[in-house]
Amino acid sequence: MTNYAEQLVNIVQDFQDGGNKLKSVIDPILQAKNFDSYRQVFDYISDRRAAPVITSPMLEASISFIKGLSSKDEKVKFYYPLLCYINQIDALYQKHQDLRNDFIKLAEETEHYFELANYYVKEPFVIDPNDDQAEWKQLNRTIFLGEAFLKASDMRNSQSKLTEASSHVFRKSTPKDILERFDNFRAHHSLARKDLGTTADTYYLLSTYVADKDRIEYLRLATTYTILSETGPKQKRQISTLMNDDRLQSLPIFGLLDRLSKKSLVKLSELSKFIDLMNKDPGFSEDLLNKSVQQHNMFCISGLFSTISFSRLAQIIGIKDPEEAVEIMRDLIARNSVSALIDQPNKMIIYKPTQTEQMRKDDSILAFCKELQHFTTMLPA
Repeated sequence: MTNYAEQLVNIVQDFQDGGNKLKSVIDPILQAKNFDSYRQVFDYISDRRAAPVITSPMLEASISFIKGLSSKDEKVKFYYPLLCYINQIDALYQKHQDLRNDFIKLAEETEHYFELANYYVKEPFVIDPNDDQAEWKQLNRTIFLGEAFLKASDMRNSQSKLTEASSHVFRKSTPKDILERFDNFRAHHSLARKDLGTTADTYYLLSTYVADKDRIEYLRLATTYTILSETGPKQKRQISTLMNDDRLQSLPIFGLLDRLSKKSLVKLSELSKFIDLMNKDPGFSEDLLNKSVQQHNMFCISGLFSTISFSRLAQIIGIKDPEEAVEIMRDLIARNSVSALIDQPNKMIIYKPTQTEQMRKDDSILAFCKELQHFTTMLPA
């Protein structure tokens, strides 16, 4: 690839004829659709903030070239270096808002989220320090960038923006529209990390304070992600919270949550009507729903048996391979959702008393000891 730095070093300082010279450099690059060279030239003039008087002919040629492209993907690719330069010159940025809007629209349509996120970071953003809304505008900007990074699957930068935004969110004073946007960002971020429990909690929180017309939808999402989350104490708490919310009974998905709230087995064949209610929700899959129900069924079985064979366990929860059932059980044991031992040689699951049962026994013993101590102190010496 040609190194254009030597050619450009004098051109960008030639205010008399630099514009024509720069255009003579870019023209053959555009004709050849040589993106690497095109980007190298724009990176160079961006790094040096070359004056518009020099770059104007080159910009006009580049804009005309991009508008003539038939491929949306190519348009996005060639737009990006051009707009990164334009962002640096306020007069050009204000002049070419149509190009900015066209790029954003095309990037969204073609899912070029990486380029879009990096464009937003480089876009001018100035807040008047005397503006009484400056704090909220900055917070809104942080959330906006975090969502853009999330769409680009850039979890590191998205997490950084989430942390930054969290430090400026105050439940009592943050404007409701920005608070709603922040909580949605938090829900989307936790969903991308496959933390469905936090996703469910956040959507339930949203259902308690947003406009009435949106509350039921957030409640439905909270229910969906509670159902899909891992069986365990956190899911049990979430189910309890939802079951105590009178609004839930109006939702078609209530039937499945009601079944999960009880220690009764759920057949996989019963799920088809609920799949239609959830299949458009981000992160949903039939496999994930089946896994959640299988975990629930295993938890129920732990209260019905003291021991059970691998094959019988698999049969009850509807899994053909007993070893697959055992792997699910191992996961539940590792998360302290089920108290059991796996007897691999004898292919048996041995259930132990749950921590709750043991604590109940301990509390009874402790209460008896206190009563005994109280009684003995009352006896005459």
